[in-house]
Amino acid sequence: MNRLSAFLVHDLKNMIAQLSMVVSNAAKHKNNPLFMEDAVSTVENSVVKMNKLLSRLRGDSTDNVTLINLCELLEETVRANSKTGALPIPVLNCQVVEAKIHADRDRMTANISHLIQNARDACNEHGRITIRLKKSDRFVIIEVEDTGCGMDAAMFDQI
Repeated sequence: MNRLSAFLVHDLKNMIAQLSMVVSNAAKHKNNPLFMEDAVSTVENSVVKMNKLLSRLRGDSTDNVTLINLCELLEETVRANSKTGALPIPVLNCQVVEAKIHADRDRMTANISHLIQNARDACNEHGRITIRLKKSDRFVIIEVEDTGCGMDAAMFDQI
């Protein structure tokens, strides 16, 4: 139940952040065709995510494991998380361009977005978030580094 709740809250927070940015900028930019195009795309993306979320809650969805390029997925995820307007904006460093894995694209994106949000929560707006994709022997490693305050012993005890 905790995993389901965390999953729901995370996805809802992301969709709310995206839609809030559209609403907050709509009055100012409603006559700008580029803004309107981006706004429609953002709303459409949120609707697709909401439908997938409902499908999972109903138990209708099956895992959608495909071969994905991890560097491309990280680029897309960082770009999407940068559009929310939340600071700091993460910086991506892909040291491995052709890292392909079998995974559910939506779930992997949600996991990376969650790590980015955790890093933002730990930083102030002037902090830094760096995401690295690198290779170690037969494995690829995703690192998310931030300049936040870190966790003290009491926080570890709560986990």
